[in-house]
This record gives sequence, C-alpha cells and structure tokens, in this order.
Amino acid sequence: MGEYYRAIDSRPYIKDVAVPLLCVQSSDDPLFTEGGVLTRDVLPVEDIYDNEKAIYFETELGSHLSFVEAEIPGGMTRHEHTFIDRVVEAYLTYAEIKVKVHEY
Repeated sequence: MGEYYRAIDSRPYIKDVAVPLLCVQSSDDPLFTEGGVLTRDVLPVEDIYDNEKAIYFETELGSHLSFVEAEIPGGMTRHEHTFIDRVVEAYLTYAEIKVKVHEY
C-alpha cells in the first residue's frame, strides 16, 4: 500500500502548479484524523502556501468530501447547495478577476 501512496503523492508537483488552484480540506476528515493525525501533517500545506497560484483553505467541519449544510430542528433538511459550492464559486470569481487584471 505504501507504494500506491508514494505514486499518487502531490508534494512533488505543487511547486510547479502554474494555474489557479484551490485546495479545500476539512480538519474533521476521517481519512486524516484517525489516531490524532492533523491534516497539515499529511498534506503539503507549506508547499501550497509557497505557491502564489495556490490557495489552501481548511474548514473545521465537512467530513470527507461532503461539506453538506443541513438544518435539523423538526427533521433533517438539506440546503440546495453545499458550503463547498459557495466556496468554489467565490474562488472562481476571484480567479477570473485576477486573470482579467493580468491580461491588461
């Protein structure tokens, strides 16, 4: 299994990212939090911070790829969009603005 994870490791490539990149991670992701492991111990967060094209955004809640928003009083009601939908939309707007500024 170690060979598989070495083959898919993003660390060697983060420094070479030349297009806008948004990395969103939840600090309660069960794939990263078992045994007290912090996401920052597993992901190349410092490398992402060092690349001006990349943004690392970590949420307190979100589990693994869900970022579901819901209301529970009186029963579970899911919102039409998830938290991550709004984050990605805001980032794409930001990235598009930056691209347009650099075109002129």
